[in-house]
Amino acid sequence: MFRILGTDGSIEGPIGVEVLRQRLLCGQLSPETHVQRDGTSDWLPLSELPELADSLRPAAGTPPPLPSGSAPPPSSAGPLPPATPPPLPLLPSPSAATRSPTLRQVPAGAPPHTSALAIASLILGALGLCTVGVTALLGVPFSLAALWSIRRRQAALKGRALAWTGLGLSVFSLVLAAVALGFLLPFLARMNFQSRRVSCVNNLKQVALAVRLQADEHDGKFPPAATWSDAIQPHLNSPNQLRCPDRSRAACGYAYNRSIAGRTTSSVAPETVMLFESDTGWNATIGPDDRFIPPPHGVMYSVAFADGSVREITAAELSTLRWEP
Repeated sequence: MFRILGTDGSIEGPIGVEVLRQRLLCGQLSPETHVQRDGTSDWLPLSELPELADSLRPAAGTPPPLPSGSAPPPSSAGPLPPATPPPLPLLPSPSAATRSPTLRQVPAGAPPHTSALAIASLILGALGLCTVGVTALLGVPFSLAALWSIRRRQAALKGRALAWTGLGLSVFSLVLAAVALGFLLPFLARMNFQSRRVSCVNNLKQVALAVRLQADEHDGKFPPAATWSDAIQPHLNSPNQLRCPDRSRAACGYAYNRSIAGRTTSSVAPETVMLFESDTGWNATIGPDDRFIPPPHGVMYSVAFADGSVREITAAELSTLRWEP
């Protein structure tokens, strides 16, 4: 076994004689390279090793080496080709995981798995039938994202049918919700209109009752026209009862028939108008020659009479009302 002394002073080895011979023949070592035999302390050039004498002996027909400093003889065959350097060792190519560590590689031959987006889109689409299309709003983008990812990774993902089914259910849920809202919204609007109309009639009944109670406390005389709203306040549960839901900004949604103010209840015919819908505000009064507001409840007016009763009339019935006691 031998050790090799490098040109930079480094020592390599131990190395067997066969490896030395191969490296010498390949040109990796020269005859002047110094080596040290195991068990000795001397460094000798390779040319002095008897084990390598056959490798250093020139082959038959090879001209002897020229003396140092002399030029090579001319050759008719032209210049010799340059010596081919030994092949460099091949380094392993970087793996796909090294090139793009953020992409997870699917092993070759691995079976594709079902896309989680496709499963989620199917669930959201099915729930859209129960939630009036609320979850379907998410089902549509989930389905499209699942189809896009399956198209890009066909070998690794499956579930195209699930994604298409989820998309269909989501779209169907949204269409069904739109149709349902188309029927429901007008119905709710009618119900709200009816609720406001009934609320106005109930409020007017409470106001008519308060006027009658005020009259009973004052020798049967109806309250004065200038302060009638103030006078009946103690007999109302809330000031909001003077408001009509369709004219909630006005402090009082009704006007008082000034013709009956100060009269006794026994001297006024029961069918005489006592309160009529108006938008003129607090302590407002009205008569047959005053301006009437447009019907606030479709084509109907709410009217309270001297006996405390309340009923609804149309605009065509305004001329039939009795205003004078």
